[in-house]
Amino acid sequence: MNSESVVLEVRNLKVSYYVDGSREKTILKNINLSVRRGETVLVIGKSGSGKTTLARSIIGLLNKTQNATIEGEVLFKGKDIVNADLPPEEIKYVGQNPYIYFVEYHLKRDLEGYAHRYYGEKAKEIVLEKSRFLGLEHLLDRFYYFLSGGEARRVAILKAIITNPEVLILDEPLMWVDDENVLKIKEIIRSLRSMNVSIIIFEHRFMPLLDIVDNVYLLKNGILYRLDKNRLSATQAPEEQTRHNNNAPSMSPRKILSMKNVVFSYDDARVYEFGDFELSEKELIVLLGRNGSGKSTFLKLVSGQLKPKSGSITWHHRCRTGYLPQKPIAFFTEITVMKEIEEVCKQSKNPGGCRDNVEKALKALGINDLERSPFSLSWGEQIRTALALLGYSGVYGLLLLDEPFTGIDYYDRYVIAGILNNLVACNGVSVIVAASTMESLSYLNPSHVYHVNNGRLVPSRDQHELAYDKSIALKIKDIYEGAVPCSEN
Repeated sequence: MNSESVVLEVRNLKVSYYVDGSREKTILKNINLSVRRGETVLVIGKSGSGKTTLARSIIGLLNKTQNATIEGEVLFKGKDIVNADLPPEEIKYVGQNPYIYFVEYHLKRDLEGYAHRYYGEKAKEIVLEKSRFLGLEHLLDRFYYFLSGGEARRVAILKAIITNPEVLILDEPLMWVDDENVLKIKEIIRSLRSMNVSIIIFEHRFMPLLDIVDNVYLLKNGILYRLDKNRLSATQAPEEQTRHNNNAPSMSPRKILSMKNVVFSYDDARVYEFGDFELSEKELIVLLGRNGSGKSTFLKLVSGQLKPKSGSITWHHRCRTGYLPQKPIAFFTEITVMKEIEEVCKQSKNPGGCRDNVEKALKALGINDLERSPFSLSWGEQIRTALALLGYSGVYGLLLLDEPFTGIDYYDRYVIAGILNNLVACNGVSVIVAASTMESLSYLNPSHVYHVNNGRLVPSRDQHELAYDKSIALKIKDIYEGAVPCSEN
């Protein structure tokens, strides 16, 4: 850091919500945090721990959008901004859903329109300069709704830095981002650090970021803890080891579906030649590829949301398909979790047993308040709730999961992957998982891995696809439990 001056300070921040109109639930308890000019701070914590609540409190957004009671102060350069009408222009926030930051459908028009407010006639020049700086010039003529999740996140960061903010807050910046683009986002952060920008990162997938942050904090039970960065850095994934395919069936399973010469194209001229594919019962398939490679398109073809331009998809054994999109909020339709259970279990031959099984699964996954709205759950809680509904209702024979490990911490990934492995091995469910990082293979036990490259499915040549040791999740859990209270900033 080039300066020791504090640019942002949180003092004794307490945030509570009113549940059911009367019962108060405290989310944050006396949070204290100081961020100096040019400092990069990383805040980690389990799904639902309050990280997004803290991020929104810092920018003064929480009391404008949710029924929350806020006590304490958030000082930006000495001025309290908790109750400000608008966040200071010098603070920019990029949330978990990057798609909401675009006003115009066309990216160049959107970015230039935004830049014009600050730079006038130089807007086009500024947008071109910033897009080249981030390596995103090739996306400027695209429509935002055609962007993959990782592409949308990088463009949202581009839009945030157009005004050269003093503080940048990133909520899950690695969500939906493939391994190659993780490196690009890290380069963005390094460049901003060199420009003396203060950065606060809230992230579950924090291991790749440890070498570029100054301090690490854990948010747990509403309290902020300081973590020993050196101890975290020592918890690196062990060397990659071979994985034996325990899901390989001992006898020929019944075929569910097959694809023959399948091709799909979008209006923007992107063509995906998926070719041939087969899926059988009790198989766990992993589609591994970069952002925009066609993984989500493939899942939508299987689910019937999209139709191939040519080729055929044949169902040999029709089963009900459950689909979890990249944005899990789109999965839900009802006003409470209990009503979601009731709606799913209406399709079951045994509705009572269905409800019991789903409720037990939700409890095991930490979802206890079934009268809560699913739309008020955190990102990770929404994924866990959707997985319980899909996997334990007994309604679905095929699960299609688009990036299910985004937005959840390392230990929860281990738990959820264990559930998927068990559903395949013990319940006879077939699962197709789309993933953009090798890290997503850490705990899964796939029957087959397909690398997706520009819409082409390439079966893995290595039958023992490399993966990280599961013990990393247990080590991280131990670090969480051994956290030291944050008494100094």
